[in-house]
Amino acid sequence: MSTAKPTRLLACGMYAFTEPLREAWTVLLSPLTKILEQTDHSSLSGALQLLFDTSSDIYQSPQLFLGHTCGYPYMTRWIQTHQLVCVPEFEISGCSGTQYSSWFICRSDDQRSTIKSFVGAIAAINGTNSNSGMNVLRYQASLHATNGKFFSNINTSGSHTESMRAVAAGDADIASVDAISYHHIVESDPMLASAVRVMGQSVHTTGLPFIMHNNEQMDRSTLVDALNQCVEQLSDTYREHLKLIRFSEVSETDYEALIRLETEAVATGYPTLS
Repeated sequence: MSTAKPTRLLACGMYAFTEPLREAWTVLLSPLTKILEQTDHSSLSGALQLLFDTSSDIYQSPQLFLGHTCGYPYMTRWIQTHQLVCVPEFEISGCSGTQYSSWFICRSDDQRSTIKSFVGAIAAINGTNSNSGMNVLRYQASLHATNGKFFSNINTSGSHTESMRAVAAGDADIASVDAISYHHIVESDPMLASAVRVMGQSVHTTGLPFIMHNNEQMDRSTLVDALNQCVEQLSDTYREHLKLIRFSEVSETDYEALIRLETEAVATGYPTLS
């Protein structure tokens, strides 16, 4: 009978939407299995297969070892079945420690400078379960909504890149793009970047967490330490491209602010971005 350890999945697709980013994450995480094998918990590690996947199926897979997700779906969907591990910290404008924010963007020739001035406009969001693309924008719009209405239409684009493209093309007037994604989109597509501009900033919330199943026995501190060893081994070139500083442990308390934004929007009569 074979005693080979089963392959475990490491899902890391939230900030890996270009080939250079995928290459950098691959190089970063490639030593993780070896580092874990050198700990007292080596029997839990198995062989890790890196996937750039953020679909809901991946988080439900029994093969999942570690997955990168958005804090909003974690608090609204995964909190009962998964546990928080850590959050990556980035040296990027709009980020501070474990906290990050979103940039509110409009077309470069749009003269409006406040969220309130976009009443009746079309908003592009990457998805309804996104904190950075929807939740923080809903909260900001709720401060000015009338009878549960603020925008004239919502364009669900599927990604922050597509939201920026929708704004640039005139298919939407405003979008909320998290600071890390915005930085990498600007770096990879200068022409798109020149077609839009930042006109505001969201509140800060805790960044996108790495999570694992509740039945996973790996000690969290051991895993975070191993991830930080990966960062220490990363070359300056890849570290500069990712703008990654370190991984830091987080708790459910750190993500309560995301739900407070939702609760406050609901309390004003604005439960849905509209």
